[in-house]
Amino acid sequence: MKINIKRFLLISLLLLLGTTSFQGVVFAQEEAPIDGDDFATYIVQPGDTLASIAYQFGISLDELIKVNDIENPNAISIGTELTLPGIIDVEGVLTTITTILGSTLNSLSVQYDIPISTLVKINKIVSPIELYKGASLIIPIKEDLVPIKPLANLSTNRTMLEEAVLAQQGQWDIARANQRETLWDFLPGELIYGYAQETGEVQENTAISPSIVDLEISPEKLTQGTIATIRVETNEPLQLLGNLGDKKLNFFEESPNVYVAYTGIHALTEPGTLPFSISSLKEDENPFGFEQMLIAYDTYYGSESIIVNPQTIDLKINDKENAFIFSLVEPATEEKYWSAPFSCVVDQPVCIRSWYGTNRDYNDGLFYNFHSGIDYGVCASLNIIAPADGVVAFTGPLTVRGNVTFIDHGWGVYSAFYHQSEILVEEGQKVSRGQIIGLIGTTGRSTGAHLHYGLFVNGVQVNPLNLLDPSCQ
Repeated sequence: MKINIKRFLLISLLLLLGTTSFQGVVFAQEEAPIDGDDFATYIVQPGDTLASIAYQFGISLDELIKVNDIENPNAISIGTELTLPGIIDVEGVLTTITTILGSTLNSLSVQYDIPISTLVKINKIVSPIELYKGASLIIPIKEDLVPIKPLANLSTNRTMLEEAVLAQQGQWDIARANQRETLWDFLPGELIYGYAQETGEVQENTAISPSIVDLEISPEKLTQGTIATIRVETNEPLQLLGNLGDKKLNFFEESPNVYVAYTGIHALTEPGTLPFSISSLKEDENPFGFEQMLIAYDTYYGSESIIVNPQTIDLKINDKENAFIFSLVEPATEEKYWSAPFSCVVDQPVCIRSWYGTNRDYNDGLFYNFHSGIDYGVCASLNIIAPADGVVAFTGPLTVRGNVTFIDHGWGVYSAFYHQSEILVEEGQKVSRGQIIGLIGTTGRSTGAHLHYGLFVNGVQVNPLNLLDPSCQ
C-alpha cells in the first residue's frame, strides 16, 4: 500500500490544531470567573424572597446567593439590587411593574425601548391573555431611557412622511421609536409613537389612542354582581363601541367629550379573565381599536332551600318568562333619568329576608337558581316606592314573578318589582323618586308577603346594593 506523505502530514496537522483549539476553549471556560457585570440586575420588591426570585427567573438559588455574596439569605431587604446569573443580553435594571389599562406587548416595548422578544423571554409569556390589567411584569429600565409619546393612529389616507411632517419629527426617528427597521412595517390604524420633545421619565399612562385623553374602568376590582362603569374622556367628539365579556357596551355622552357606559358582572360569571375592547366609528383618518383582558373575581354567596308551587319551577314556563324579561330590559334609553344613590324601595325600617346571589334549591333539588335581587319583608308598611325617576316599561301578571312593574331609568338601568298584591302605575307613565308605585304581596313564586327588588344594568341582573343608599340594607 502506498501512503501519500503530503496528505498524511496535512491531516495530522489539522487534527493537532483542532485538538489544541478545543483544549484551549475548555480550559478558558473552566478557569473563567463569574463576571457580574455581564448579568442583568433586579430590584427586590415587597413580598420577594431569594427563592421566589430564583424561581421567577429560572436560575439557581445557590448561584444567586454566591454571585451576590449574600451571608444571610433570610435577611434580604426591599430595594436591594441583585445580580442575576445567567440573565444576559438584557440592558437595564429589572424592575417589577403592574400593567395598567392600555398595556400591550407592543406599547411596553416602545415605552421602555426593549424588544418584544425580551419581554416575552424574561416574563415567560406564552399567551397574550397573560397581559391582563393588573398583571405583574418584569421590565428592564435603562438609565438613559428617552421618553416617547403617542403621535397618531396611522391614517389610511396619509403616508409615513406626511405623518412625520405633521408630528414635526423625522420618519426614521419615528421608525426607531417604534422599534421598526423599515417604514413599511406599520399598519393602517396602528398607534405610532415618537420621541418626546422634553426630557423626563417615561409616561405613566399607556396611550390607547391620541384621541383618548383618559379611560377609566371602575371599580378597580370587578367582582360577581357588581356594576362596571367605563368612562372615556376624548379630545374630540367620537362615536364609541365596546364590549366587556359577552356584553355590548352602550356609550352615552355625560358631558362634552366625556362618554360613559354601564354594564353588569353576572353573579355566575366564571372568575378569571374577561375580554374588554373599545373602538371608534369615526369615519376619517384616525379610527382606533383596542383590546385587553380584565380580571373578574368571585364573591361568596350563601345558599338556601325553598318549597314553592311546582308550576313556578317548570322549565318551559321559566325559559319563556326569562326570554320575555331579558328582551324587555335590553334597550338602553338615550335619556338618563336617575342619579345615585337610589332611595329605598320600601318604608323604613327595612328588613331584608334574602340577599342577592344566594344559591337556591327549590323543592328538594327539582330546580336550582341564584337569587337575582333582594327580598324585603313587611316591616313598616305595604308601600312599594320608586327609587329613582324613570318611565314604566311594563306592568302585569307573570307566572314566576307574580304581579310585576319594570321602570326604565335610562342608559340601560332598570328596576324590577315582583310579587305585588296591587300595581298602582301604568305602562308608559313617568314616575318620580319616592312615588308609591304598588303594594307588597305574595303572587307568583313566593312563600309569603315580600317585595323582590331587582336591578338590571345593560341586561345583567346585578346586586341592587350597588346603587341603593346604604340605609336600605
